[in-house]
Amino acid sequence: MTRDYSPLAATAARLIKKFGGSAFLVTTTQAGTASNPGAPSEAETGVSAVIVDYSAREREGTSIEIGDRRAYVSAPVGAAIPDLSTLLRFKTPENVDYQIMEVRPIQPAGPGSVAVLFECRVRT
Repeated sequence: MTRDYSPLAATAARLIKKFGGSAFLVTTTQAGTASNPGAPSEAETGVSAVIVDYSAREREGTSIEIGDRRAYVSAPVGAAIPDLSTLLRFKTPENVDYQIMEVRPIQPAGPGSVAVLFECRVRT
């Protein structure tokens, strides 16, 4: 029996939007060739995200550094998926960019399942 997890994904997106805010996944593409490089261009995909701190207990004995934070990212189905080459950008007066250090999709088990949201370890 196949279950429909879209209501769960919608709830996650609603809560992230309520307690977080609008953000962008930013991918950079280098234009030109190796011998004649052009200016890099950025593509932004709108997402909802919330940033929270790791506890000292969660950092203990792991590769999580002081200053690393956890981001929960809700991306529309079919949109860009966060990866290690992607920045998470919050367009605030300060324009904060976070480098994604690790990505863990939260998704139901089974073939063909779609991620409900992404848990990312980020660093400024």
